[in-house]
Amino acid sequence: MPRFLGMPVIESVLLNRNDLPPAGAGETPMLALAPAICNAIFDATGNRLRTLPVVPKGLQSS
Repeated sequence: MPRFLGMPVIESVLLNRNDLPPAGAGETPMLALAPAICNAIFDATGNRLRTLPVVPKGLQSS
């Protein structure tokens, strides 16, 4: 399990680009996370999961 102490130093640089209109940022990449995980599961197992939460055989536990 990775720990924070094992993380490399990350430097964030904010650019002031007044020549470009705002294009959004933040949580947008999260939209592709579930489909990417489901596609990886399909590639590994052949089982296509189409609902969330992602659980074995696509069935929700009760």
